[in-house]
Amino acid sequence: DDILEQFDVIVASIHARYKMDAAKMTERITRAMRHHVFKIWGHGLGRLLQRRAPFECDVERILDVIAESKAAIEINGDPYRLDLEPRWLREARKRKIKFVVSTDAHSVKAMNNVKYGVAMARRGWITRKEVLNTLNTAAFAIPAASRRLMPHSPLARPRCSSSASAGSSDSSTATTSLPHRSWAMPSTSPSGEAGPSSRTR
Repeated sequence: DDILEQFDVIVASIHARYKMDAAKMTERITRAMRHHVFKIWGHGLGRLLQRRAPFECDVERILDVIAESKAAIEINGDPYRLDLEPRWLREARKRKIKFVVSTDAHSVKAMNNVKYGVAMARRGWITRKEVLNTLNTAAFAIPAASRRLMPHSPLARPRCSSSASAGSSDSSTATTSLPHRSWAMPSTSPSGEAGPSSRTR
């Protein structure tokens, strides 16, 4: 815990043991999401389009835990992932969960994946104010700090985000960097419900 508390952002992602049964996988993820440091659930269901189906778990239970924790959800823009899918993004919105749009880039060229992440966010009816990395670094720190971060957390000293491993010995995690960009996100419809928007910037 002392090491984890030194990081600005921790991205917790499953990278092994995809075939666990739903109950064990749910416990594995919720245990990581309950950790007291601020963390992001990365490429939530581990799918690879046309190669690997999402692993089995109780997504609604996981979302309930995230809503009660110091956590956000990644919208993964890798065109082979596009995870979480829109129906789960909408369920997360109902719980007032925040998001980050990520490229999952492993090369400079892959930074262009941001457009796919934004497209997935729009399909989930997510507005810009719900996406933490549409904010500047100082503003990004505020939602994380407001979720009862430890007083000595580096997020009290705004700087570029970094990441580290989190979760139990059962879980495997990945690290990523979250670039700041200003994106056009869905506007709010006259009924007050967020929906698709054709606005661009």
